[in-house]
Amino acid sequence: MVKAEGTNNLTDEVRIHFRDELRDARAVALRNVEDCTQIVVAIERLGQFLREEQSAGLGKYKGALNRIVRDGGRDLDDEFSPLFDTVCKGRNAAVHEGVFARTLTANTTGLAIILEDALMAKVDLVGAFMVRNPVCGLGWQPLSLVRHTLLTNSFSYLPVNTDGHWCLLSDFSLARYLREGEMRARLQETLDRALEHAIDKRIQLHEALLCKQNVPVTEALRECKGLPVLVTTDDYAHLLGIATPFDLL
Repeated sequence: MVKAEGTNNLTDEVRIHFRDELRDARAVALRNVEDCTQIVVAIERLGQFLREEQSAGLGKYKGALNRIVRDGGRDLDDEFSPLFDTVCKGRNAAVHEGVFARTLTANTTGLAIILEDALMAKVDLVGAFMVRNPVCGLGWQPLSLVRHTLLTNSFSYLPVNTDGHWCLLSDFSLARYLREGEMRARLQETLDRALEHAIDKRIQLHEALLCKQNVPVTEALRECKGLPVLVTTDDYAHLLGIATPFDLL
């Protein structure tokens, strides 16, 4: 028997789970603009959860998904319906390459963003939006590895722990430090060694807002000065996650 379409079974934990699936799928599509498969799969999984019905086909989930959008209260209902229909038609079409595929991916990405927004509309704590188990810079690492981490992940800031205190290392600070000296030699230095240099050569670290998971998003944005927020354990000793302003959009 098909479950009545509703959102009562969407706890915060479930909302975050499906939001993360959609977000990860969009990241895949960003790397390949002709492949929206993972986004469609993520949307179908959400629909299956809501209806407790497997393999019903994307179109059959429209009512359940639309209920989430309406309940989100952000006036996205009018945008959702035609976009969903466009994605369904595109998904069923035979040709999925070239301009057609890129258009389908763009539409599917837009649909995912609407669903993510609706899922999280009533969730307002930093812990719900943070990236868990973030990549960090470690004191023993050579700057070549720290640089590689920034580049491969397209990070603007990297959390680092110095003397038991969490800070942020910016791509700007590292770039300036490397370019103002003999770059090859400085790439071989460890992060700890670079931080011990004289003040005129030191890599500049940014003080980060440290907060707990239950801090409201509005409070974090007010206090973070535009920098990423570092979410820690109650004693601030261990890093649980990072939330950039982009994550909190």
